[in-house]
Amino acid sequence: MKMRKVGVVIAALLFVLSFSFVSYAYEDVPESDWEVCFYYGEDSVLMPENVISSNSMENVQPRGTLISTALTQIFNAGGGKIDVLIETLAHVTVDEIRHKAYLDIWDESDNSWINVNDYLFVDTNTASLTNSFTISGAKTNRYYRLRGTHMVTKGNESQSFSSQTNGVLITK
Repeated sequence: MKMRKVGVVIAALLFVLSFSFVSYAYEDVPESDWEVCFYYGEDSVLMPENVISSNSMENVQPRGTLISTALTQIFNAGGGKIDVLIETLAHVTVDEIRHKAYLDIWDESDNSWINVNDYLFVDTNTASLTNSFTISGAKTNRYYRLRGTHMVTKGNESQSFSSQTNGVLITK
């Protein structure tokens, strides 16, 4: 099982190297503010129709003492289904890891992203938190992206990180 996880992480890393992404770490963010720590610089790109997934993964070790890696992935599973992966890895076992995945849809009339839903996951006394799930009933022939907030807490120290994928066309 552990080898499978390592294989999945390595495959995701190789895949993500072919895409650009923007993500930044924040030190000592109050817990009440952790969800609003998005970097709003460069926006997501709408990927060509033949690209069925997009990742945002970065090793944040140079910037973070607690968070090691943060990953978000969106995948067009066909039939109006979207496969989602969000993962937060810490350098050490921490008191709590929480991350939230935000699903956005591209509004062509306004040329902007609109939040559709969000999904919060929390675990305690761990060094990693990984959640994958499938969203059914998405509007087809529309672009979706995934944003993530990642927060790790150990004692009085907290660190937050944000990530976002590019837009992927969801098909029938």
